[in-house]
Amino acid sequence: MKLKVLPESRLALERSGWSETRQVDVSKVVGSLAEVGYEIDDGMVEILSSFYGLTVEPAVEEGVDFRNEDPLVVDPVRIGRRHIREANDLKDWFKVSFCPLGWWLCRSHVYFSTDGIAIASASGVVWHLGDSFPEAVDFMLTGNRPLVRLWSMDGMG
Repeated sequence: MKLKVLPESRLALERSGWSETRQVDVSKVVGSLAEVGYEIDDGMVEILSSFYGLTVEPAVEEGVDFRNEDPLVVDPVRIGRRHIREANDLKDWFKVSFCPLGWWLCRSHVYFSTDGIAIASASGVVWHLGDSFPEAVDFMLTGNRPLVRLWSMDGMG
């Protein structure tokens, strides 16, 4: 999978075992997610097959306005099957279908869509990760811009 990311993000990905030619058979993953109600399209499958099973340490720990000390853990089944209700709420709020990716900062649940947006959901808050998958990868690995809250239970966003 071709991925245009910052050089430091690419290095962190490569250290974790990722490469542009990496392809993992994710047919069981996709089947498991579909079983509980996810609509996984070809673009989502391409991303999952390239990233499934990786744990990517941050390239930069001192983000613009937060400590970026947690790795990106790509485990869509454990997030997806446990949190389908959360994914459905996100779909209702953002009007796009999301695919679970895994965990990131503070064990937030990471979701992405082929329409572009990627978000992280933690207890009572939803953060914007990027308007494209590469932008979200750069953000999660470098903390290269402020952490933006899209929604929170306290009404602030």
